[in-house]
Amino acid sequence: MKGAPEIILGLSKYNLTHDGPAELGEDEREDIDNYLKEMAGEPLRVIGLAYTEMSVSDWEGNFGGQDGEQPERILEEALQSDQLPLTFIGNFGLRD
Repeated sequence: MKGAPEIILGLSKYNLTHDGPAELGEDEREDIDNYLKEMAGEPLRVIGLAYTEMSVSDWEGNFGGQDGEQPERILEEALQSDQLPLTFIGNFGLRD
């Protein structure tokens, strides 16, 4: 998943570390948020990245667009309702 880093960070439950995903605590969130503000002040367009893991059968069973619903809408609802635990990978900045 990619997008506005404050949104991606807000949806993430874990942070990717050298040892794998770890619970994303308030201190880590604040540190990342401060770094994002520094990057945005340079000025850079900052993009956040996160991922979740699931099997193909889970994806097809949960996000296959049953009953005429669009898979994107189902996925968005699952993210907003904390059904998909995202892991924050990091962010990068682009100079316009």
